[in-house]
Amino acid sequence: EIKETEITYVEGLKQLVWYVCNRVMYVDASSSTRLGLPPHLHVFLVAARQILKLNFRLLSTLSSRLAHWYHQQPLGDVFAQFGPLFTLYRDYASNYARVLQTLRSNARYRKVLADSERHYIVGEGGAMSLLILPIQRV
Repeated sequence: EIKETEITYVEGLKQLVWYVCNRVMYVDASSSTRLGLPPHLHVFLVAARQILKLNFRLLSTLSSRLAHWYHQQPLGDVFAQFGPLFTLYRDYASNYARVLQTLRSNARYRKVLADSERHYIVGEGGAMSLLILPIQRV
């Protein structure tokens, strides 16, 4: 059950990074103003990418362990190994409310989110449900 839960979570994080974060991050790159992202949004998007990498590594480690697992073998050491890296969630969570406000108040970001929901995002809730995934995980 741990592995299946992590697989589902990593799949959601992939959608978050590929179809929301990457598209938002590059919306200003194509802008003629070249103002760049607001710092809080940049920190948030980078944290999301790092959270995906962290959880992909955790899933890989869990998968290897579970492939040779027996009922008396502990799994806690796997989580203890990754524990210090979960501070990445702090940057994500501390910027979450402000990022939502920014995404909702900027027409270019709203368009990116709407396009992603229309063409790429699978499942209910759309971009907002993906943005809250790491918050729910903590």
